[in-house]
Amino acid sequence: RLEREAKLLENASLERGKVVSTKGDFGFLRSVARVEEVYYHLSHVESADGDDENRMSSLMEGQEVEFYVVNEQGGGGRGSKKGSGGGKSLSARKIKLLPEGTVKFEHELAQGVTGYVLECPVEAPSADSFFGGPSKKSGGGGSCNTAAAAVVMGKICLDTPIIDTDGNEVTEVVLHPDMYPCGTFTLSRTSGEVGIWIRPGDTLLFDVIQIIADGTYRAMPTKHSQCLSLRSEELTTDDMSSNKALIRLVKPSLCGRTEGVIRSIRDNYGFIHSAERNVDVYFPLFEVMPNEIHSDLINNNPDVYNGTDPVQNKSGRIHVEIGMEVSFDLSLQILTNAGGSGRGGGGGRSRQNNFGAAQEKEGLRGRRVQILPKGSVQEKFLIASQVKATVTKVDPKQPFIGMMELEEPLTIQSANLRHPLVKKLLDAISAGNYGDEITFHDVLGEIDSQLVVSMVKSRDDLEWLYVPVSGDNAEDPHNRKLRIVRKVRSNDVVESPEKAENEVAVAVEIEGKKGESEGGSANVEASSDADAAADAAKPASTEKSPQKPNGRRREKIVKTIRYSKHSFPDMSDGPVGVGDVVTCDIVLSRVDGSIIVENIAVVERKERPAVISDGE
Repeated sequence: RLEREAKLLENASLERGKVVSTKGDFGFLRSVARVEEVYYHLSHVESADGDDENRMSSLMEGQEVEFYVVNEQGGGGRGSKKGSGGGKSLSARKIKLLPEGTVKFEHELAQGVTGYVLECPVEAPSADSFFGGPSKKSGGGGSCNTAAAAVVMGKICLDTPIIDTDGNEVTEVVLHPDMYPCGTFTLSRTSGEVGIWIRPGDTLLFDVIQIIADGTYRAMPTKHSQCLSLRSEELTTDDMSSNKALIRLVKPSLCGRTEGVIRSIRDNYGFIHSAERNVDVYFPLFEVMPNEIHSDLINNNPDVYNGTDPVQNKSGRIHVEIGMEVSFDLSLQILTNAGGSGRGGGGGRSRQNNFGAAQEKEGLRGRRVQILPKGSVQEKFLIASQVKATVTKVDPKQPFIGMMELEEPLTIQSANLRHPLVKKLLDAISAGNYGDEITFHDVLGEIDSQLVVSMVKSRDDLEWLYVPVSGDNAEDPHNRKLRIVRKVRSNDVVESPEKAENEVAVAVEIEGKKGESEGGSANVEASSDADAAADAAKPASTEKSPQKPNGRRREKIVKTIRYSKHSFPDMSDGPVGVGDVVTCDIVLSRVDGSIIVENIAVVERKERPAVISDGE
């Protein structure tokens, strides 16, 4: 036996670590030098003075130790290596206690850094916590399938690279499922999916460590509450004691993000009226982002919240009421005729997969609902003010309704105004804020997909394609996700989107009430296709807009426009007549794209023959 021990120790490595588990006279150690745990037996624990009579009778979890690691045949413990000579077990010899604070498993590389999610981590159904405990549970958000048997680490791309202890540049870190902001939750009892609050493209705030054992870089909870660009100073002693260490969601991805106003609330769900088209979107109340995430969003988005906090808590839950303005992820909930819970839940309702626009409306679902300050969601946009026009036609039966001709025609490109979050997303992709490409997390409805595609096609810097959710069929609109790609540059190879050209109609369907809205509306509705360079309106050009090979530019040239009684701030001066010169404001309705006339003021009335009564 002594010879065998001596032979084992010849090739042993001296390592340090901690006791991670004990059971009677044996247990396991975590080593700084390796990922596998190392088996120990109390018979190999040495006393501080080397006297066997003073040998310790037990070890406790958390104690720091130094030991030799040997490879023994057999064993089969957690540290065993399968598939070599019947299995080799890592065992500890000559174990000695070390003073507390001696052992370090990682190097701290940076605090309070930001990065965007490349891939979400996936939690195994029965996986132990990163720190040895169960994962946190919460609710809402997106979803990740956890049918896999093992944990899959996520990936985060750092906004600014950092340098490790060896001078290497670090651009990516991994994220463990236990590090989800506000945890996860089970979507249904019969599904392997869990709800999560993060999605690819989200910006997170975290610390970075390097694991000494395998050299990996990991995102870890931070006590910083704001991004570096917003911090005025480093953490104070009070911050260290009062701030809770968290990985923080500081900016949701713009993929699929939209806005609206809560229209109705039931016991555990509600409906949001979309700001961008005439449709109501269903959302479960558990999809409202929790208070911790709202606090981080408020702290890190002063341009949105401007020092205000619209979030109220009642009975430990965020208070939601009709009229609240919100932003949310819009997705299409696929309802199957099996009546089960489809992607994202929704059990009980049955539909065919091949459903039309009306059924698609019913399947729209809002996720990750974020409460916004009052006045954040704009219903209309001012295109031009104090525009000069001449009245050309008056309704003889309704004298406050008619047509006018603008002195200078307006070219209106409405999509950038009506869909500002899509424009911000495309600008961010073009700037490389999401890398070279990003895929929408959820399946979009056909109308929403076509809207994004049309806006991509109006640009010169982006391409698009569809990728199948499962299999290789991207023709089914309910089995594909939209991917936006930065244009091919030198030495880059990107799949051409021309393959996807035939998979979707280019035309964009505009829903909602047409014709007269609150004010007068243009006689032709504005197109939803966009010109990325235009913000509102510009004088009409005599030159024809260039046609892109992969798309169309649509511009609405407004020359004549309809007005109504709502266009007059004050009707006491009487109606206008044909030939009268007026000034007015031209406004774009966000929900249906109609052009509205407001604030008509008479500049000059045309002279008309005096009306002589019969008595004169």
